[in-house]
Amino acid sequence: MITESIHRSTVSRRKRGLMMPRAQYIENKCLLTNIQQLLLVDHINDWAHKGLPPTPAIVRNFASDICGRAPGKNWVSRFVSKHRDRLSSEFL
Repeated sequence: MITESIHRSTVSRRKRGLMMPRAQYIENKCLLTNIQQLLLVDHINDWAHKGLPPTPAIVRNFASDICGRAPGKNWVSRFVSKHRDRLSSEFL
């Protein structure tokens, strides 16, 4: 028998449906799904290839248009650092 140190209130909340698994919680907290993130990267790259690299404010507007809610103040910098290998724009 393997015993783990999970508090009984955690088990109780999970059983009653008041708590979701960590992976599901993280997925629900993300502003954009993985597919939406890839679409946004493609959109940014399209603008950059046309000679119009988008500013962080423009990227915020793109993300807001895709998901319907405003990203946080540091969202663009986290997004750019996460997708730096895929982004062709040096401006961001």
